Amino acid sequence: IYFSEIAMRSSHSFETDVWSLGILIYTLLVGQPPFDTENVLSTLSRVAKVEYELPTSLSVEAKDLINNILQKQPEKRLTLN
Repeated sequence: IYFSEIAMRSSHSFETDVWSLGILIYTLLVGQPPFDTENVLSTLSRVAKVEYELPTSLSVEAKDLINNILQKQPEKRLTLN
């Protein structure tokens, strides 16, 4: 349920894999997934709205990386070229 396109019932693409990488980076740096809540509907809502918080303890570079990967529109996401 952490894939924006899949949550919105769109097709899967390379950009979806980039989104997944952003989720992994966030989770590794913060210690919990970015959209996790007590119930599935709330979590899906946060995924659809791309609502997450970045701790102030993260470096500016880490925040920029996460923000550039976790873009709602796939074409705006950071590429791995």
